[in-house]
Amino acid sequence: MEHDTTACPESSVKCRYKCGKKLKRRQLEDHLQSCPKKPTECPYKSLGCTFEGNKEDVRVHAKDIEAHFEVLISFTVYAEVEKRKANEELE
Repeated sequence: MEHDTTACPESSVKCRYKCGKKLKRRQLEDHLQSCPKKPTECPYKSLGCTFEGNKEDVRVHAKDIEAHFEVLISFTVYAEVEKRKANEELE
């Protein structure tokens, strides 16, 4: 019987996020959760920030207070407009 290297938990695989790590297939899922190259969204996405990058890029990006202050202002203005519309509909 031929050994199936596409499913064998002991076969070597490369990280799909291209971090350069080569590991055993059985270790892959755990690695993918903590890989520094894993695509990640900005923690301020809920306020409207659309930035995405790897963990390090997002960490550096998240420190940009000026850009996020502008996002926060836009979000606040939008929320205020929506609140006024809702109040007008209730009247």
